[in-house]
Amino acid sequence: MRRLRPGALASKTQRTLAALQQTVDAEPTYEAQVATCKKEWGRKTSSKGKKAAFQDVKAKLSAMSAGQRCHYCEDSYADEIEHFAPKDLYPDLAFRWDNYAYACGPCNGPKNNKFAIIDASGALVDVTRARSASVTPPPRGQTALIDPRQEDPLEFFVLDLDGTFEFVALDDPDDPTSRLRATYTIDVLRLNARPVLVRQRKKSFLSFAAMLFQYSYMRGLGHSPADLRELRENILTSPHQSVWISMQRAARQQRGPARIRQMFAIAPEALTW
Repeated sequence: MRRLRPGALASKTQRTLAALQQTVDAEPTYEAQVATCKKEWGRKTSSKGKKAAFQDVKAKLSAMSAGQRCHYCEDSYADEIEHFAPKDLYPDLAFRWDNYAYACGPCNGPKNNKFAIIDASGALVDVTRARSASVTPPPRGQTALIDPRQEDPLEFFVLDLDGTFEFVALDDPDDPTSRLRATYTIDVLRLNARPVLVRQRKKSFLSFAAMLFQYSYMRGLGHSPADLRELRENILTSPHQSVWISMQRAARQQRGPARIRQMFAIAPEALTW
């Protein structure tokens, strides 16, 4: 999981989303807003204009990831528009561009409507609404789940490059909720609980290392700038970019396995890619 860089939507798409959100916001009660939100979301491709708008949304979400991979796990193919803050809890965010992520089924399914906040005392409060519960607004507070569109997840947890390839929550002396949020995010998205993800991170590490050595070798043989740019782009568009970013940071900060520093010693320019 890494920081995302959202692009801008087309003007028509922005107007379509704004009109849909206005329809939801116009309802007189929170319960009515939730009901209208669900209805309008189910009809989001019911007209030519709406369909075009959400095609644009999907295209922009896809462009934010490497190879249309899930914004959360970075592994599986993403094809679902996911509400970072669940629309059933926050209908006022249902058609907000900055509340969308691109998710795969294995991430979107377990996350679903699970959501928590950090209250004024610094405690984690689960605001997930049970099926039988009344439809009332959730309490307000800081979002517990780390939002990769607004925050850098790798400032909350680091990837263990020295064996486990699991994410490890960090402490921040300036933010007592940092570790709590990191742990919650890792657990809700099951970033360490799925063995396939851990294995793929390790494979990605080995692949990035191989490509970096290949880059250095080709550069030494005098290959053309175009060939070197192509290899660079292969690195920067491969899945599990959080692994590559973690490798760069480990080398810059002189921490982690010595072999990582050795990799970048032969191609120091890769530290800034």
